[in-house]
Amino acid sequence: CAWGTMSWYPNLAKKLAILNVPHPTRFAEGLSTPEQLLKSWYIFAFQLPLLAELGFAALDGQLIRRVFSSDPDEPLDTWELDRYVAAGSGGMSGGINWYRAAGAGLWPANMPSVPGGLIKMIQTAQGVKGMPKTSTSSVRSQIIEVPVMVLWGKRDPYLGQELAQPPIEAVPNCRVHLLDATHWVHWDQADAVTQYLL
Repeated sequence: CAWGTMSWYPNLAKKLAILNVPHPTRFAEGLSTPEQLLKSWYIFAFQLPLLAELGFAALDGQLIRRVFSSDPDEPLDTWELDRYVAAGSGGMSGGINWYRAAGAGLWPANMPSVPGGLIKMIQTAQGVKGMPKTSTSSVRSQIIEVPVMVLWGKRDPYLGQELAQPPIEAVPNCRVHLLDATHWVHWDQADAVTQYLL
């Protein structure tokens, strides 16, 4: 994700815009609360190999249709839903693996906050054998110095609003804008998002 990319390559961009994705350290802190754990149950279901893929296949696109027809303020048109379902029919492993990498502790920025026992349990379930070795010359900066703007939906059912603000010590130059939107801030407030990004 963009947070990780900028922590590894801090000079890659002159500024960064984030739409409804918490900084990994903040998200790991959020997972210590029962409220966020309940909202994020699906991330834990995705950790077991093949379970999520089999579930998506058995539901034959119905879960994708339900999410995108009920979560955004304006349900997606049928033709848009058909495109998402068709894209998912080729396999959901790519998207699911993004969550698996996080659960296995492979999002380096979340390592200080995630309990080691939880990471070890997930790594064992996934067959991950320890953390990748890094030399001191390849260790990235923990600090993202460029200006960062976070656009966040106040009515996100998956991520609590308290996750919007990244840790000041990791992202010292950040502005957070809370919009009247769900998790799909770019669909719910397309004009406002465009204006902020310009």
